[in-house]
Amino acid sequence: MKKALIAVAAAALGPAVLWLVVAGLGGHSLTATSPEGETIELTLGFITLVALVFALLGWGFLALLRRLLPRRATLIWTIVGTALLLVSFVPLTGEMSTATRLTLGAMHLLVAIPLFALALRRTSPRTAVAPAH
Repeated sequence: MKKALIAVAAAALGPAVLWLVVAGLGGHSLTATSPEGETIELTLGFITLVALVFALLGWGFLALLRRLLPRRATLIWTIVGTALLLVSFVPLTGEMSTATRLTLGAMHLLVAIPLFALALRRTSPRTAVAPAH
């Protein structure tokens, strides 16, 4: 549980730190245009909340899979997680500056990386099997 909480915290804080560097220190305004043509300001609070929600959803899905399908949980979660990560890049093809596009892409990866590390870690030590003669 402790490792899961650390992974969720890292997944939420990584994009926040990147926002602070790009928007806070760098002075770049992170905005995107909605399909309706409205300009959306991507604030620190918004970025952090979205990252936290998706990190919690990813962790919750992994925990559910480990309970219901312990032998296949990691494989299923990795396939679904990879597919969702790839789909998450689709909105980045919308109208926004290159700097915003690259920053948001990096933020998506910063949410995903700790969750993949959590999913791919071994949940129980594996014992070595002696070769058969």
